[in-house]
Amino acid sequence: MKPLFIILFALIGLVLIYYGIMPLRLGITLGLILVAIGALFLFAIPASFFIRARWPEFYRVLRIVFGSVLAFGAIIAGIASMQMYSRYNAEEPPENSVVVVLGAGLSGLDNLTPSLTLAQRLDTAAGLLNERPDAVCIVSGGQGEYELVPEAEAMKKYLVEEKGIDPVRIYMESQSHDTETNLLYSAQLMREEGLLESSGGNIALVTSGFHEFRACHFAAVAGLTPYSRPAPLLIGLHPMYWLREALAVVLEVWLGVM
Repeated sequence: MKPLFIILFALIGLVLIYYGIMPLRLGITLGLILVAIGALFLFAIPASFFIRARWPEFYRVLRIVFGSVLAFGAIIAGIASMQMYSRYNAEEPPENSVVVVLGAGLSGLDNLTPSLTLAQRLDTAAGLLNERPDAVCIVSGGQGEYELVPEAEAMKKYLVEEKGIDPVRIYMESQSHDTETNLLYSAQLMREEGLLESSGGNIALVTSGFHEFRACHFAAVAGLTPYSRPAPLLIGLHPMYWLREALAVVLEVWLGVM
């Protein structure tokens, strides 16, 4: 490999490490973990050429170790992906089911507009609500650090103003901060509003397809019976989101959360 490319890979790796480490004061996230993995991979490319030139025997050992780690990671990611795919297809929920929509961030210049991913989830929920005029809906999403309002508030506004859904049919859960609390607090809200009894705990769980497996798991833990209703996602976003979700599944299994 030419020295210029070696230097380039090393610089990119260092930049990624810098931007991965600096935000750690805000807490470790899956995004930061993926940045760190990418940084280490890019930094390892030029480092491997240096090690091979100086210590060829050590390089051979490292190559075996690195190959084994990659193979093990691929197997684990494959198992996680198979579990995720088991909930990827739409299921038909019972007529008495409550529609539960999970948040996915706000965007726009005013930071009050549902992101494209969230809008696709809300469009899916609106379609189901139009098919079932007696069904009610829970929009679930708290307020992020840089968001001006809870996601649930923006989600309800979108369903009412953009999709014409009667606001009386929409309940807001605005305290959650992750998938687990999305479903835990939604179940509590259903209990408080008498929806748990009327629905028998059945919910049509609307989120992105890659997210359905983990969301359905936490719904079941919260005492609900979930039915997958995956929303479409831009094709270009699938690889990134799928990888991040597979990592989340692996980490939560390892930590005993799932």
